[in-house]
Amino acid sequence: MNWLTFSILAYLGYAAQLVLNPLWSLGDPTVYEYRPMLLLILLVFIGLQAPAMAVAWSAVVLGLLADIMLQQHEPGLIGPWALGFLAAGYALVQLRNLLFRDSMFTIAIMTLVAGVFALLVATTLHALRQNIGFLGNDPVEGFSAAEQLYRGFIAMLYTGLVAVPAGYLLLKSKELWGFSQRGTR
Repeated sequence: MNWLTFSILAYLGYAAQLVLNPLWSLGDPTVYEYRPMLLLILLVFIGLQAPAMAVAWSAVVLGLLADIMLQQHEPGLIGPWALGFLAAGYALVQLRNLLFRDSMFTIAIMTLVAGVFALLVATTLHALRQNIGFLGNDPVEGFSAAEQLYRGFIAMLYTGLVAVPAGYLLLKSKELWGFSQRGTR
């Protein structure tokens, strides 16, 4: 895998996420806004194509970027989405041999699946922080795991819809990534 291409596209995905958030957010801004996660779409593309270790490192980096991005909107800690992305990357590596990897619809469906894995891990870690006092952090006011899962699932559905055109563009850039050729069966 070409790490320079990864770095450039991770930065562009992070920047595009920040720039496009006000434009494509759905919902009432005073209550909750639903935003697609471009970094998750990038992780799914990498997870379907790259070697397992590259997927793991990409998941951690993209998850940390997601954590940093979410710090601007909701207080919390750095790490839950990084571990969630790592769990999603592991699921992608385990499932990818069963899938047609070069389809934008596969990317869209697996974005929803990987997003649910990441959401479950991140919400569990936030709930643990909320309920276990010895971690040394102040609990987040108004946090509800059920509400977080509900809103997160709607955001993952939205991300899956955005993954169709984004997956098409990523598949067109596949030659730049330098993924090793898979053997045929």
